[in-house]
Amino acid sequence: MFCIAVLAAASCGALAQTCPAEISVAETLKSNHGKWQPARSTSGHRVRGIALFTGHPDGFMQIKPEDERMNYQDVLTLFDGLKPSAENEYWVQCYYHGTTFVLNHRVDRSSTYCSYERKLDGDMIGKCAKGPWRKRGKRR
Repeated sequence: MFCIAVLAAASCGALAQTCPAEISVAETLKSNHGKWQPARSTSGHRVRGIALFTGHPDGFMQIKPEDERMNYQDVLTLFDGLKPSAENEYWVQCYYHGTTFVLNHRVDRSSTYCSYERKLDGDMIGKCAKGPWRKRGKRR
């Protein structure tokens, strides 16, 4: 499961947000393709990745990651130096394999960074929080 956990310091409060690991989508075929017969797949759509936006994603102001690192077991994506304000809000967008549907969620205004770790087995774990970003555990 891919969780976007917005974890601020205890004095700032904590807010947990969850981005589903898989979504179910109902689609309709609106054209005839001669002898080709339409069929439906029974598999769900697993989470494929995330993007971070300044403002609502409908505005298409996607932020480039500050850093992205890969090793033999995972990929770490870091968005650092967020400047939260009343006018400046950030949104996370989760996108999925095999569909154009996405899920959007506003990031807590107190967050100054977001980091996401995508395991090579497909699971994604992330957080947005206030304060300086610190690596946890040994990496590379």
